[in-house]
Amino acid sequence: LLANQLKQQVRVYCFILTTPEAKSTKAVHVKATWARRFNGFEFISSEDDPSLPALRAVEIESRSVLWKKTIFGMTNAYKKHVDDFDFFMKADDDTYVIVENLRFLLSKLNPQDPIILGRHFKEPIRRLAVLGQHMDF
Repeated sequence: LLANQLKQQVRVYCFILTTPEAKSTKAVHVKATWARRFNGFEFISSEDDPSLPALRAVEIESRSVLWKKTIFGMTNAYKKHVDDFDFFMKADDDTYVIVENLRFLLSKLNPQDPIILGRHFKEPIRRLAVLGQHMDF
């Protein structure tokens, strides 16, 4: 199968932001479904939890520390895993990833080239609907 070949050829690590409160409602389900399809993954939280595995990045959880958790995840990925994986991804515990499709997309890219994939929103965003919830900025 192409998916099995690509898993060996395109090594992808994912760090996933979560909280201790979301362990039983989100994180365990992420681990049981799409996270395990990555070549490697870790959760980033405010508590260490070897069962996920989750690494402690911040003292307390709040929206104001999301960037600190992201920086911690990137730094940890680079320090511990830079030679073991070709690509790195940041996700949240309410994300769903079809890893095989991601890996197929990444197979067309050179992992030695610096690249960031994502969605650029045109500025300024004043109102955005995400999953049916309207947010004002």
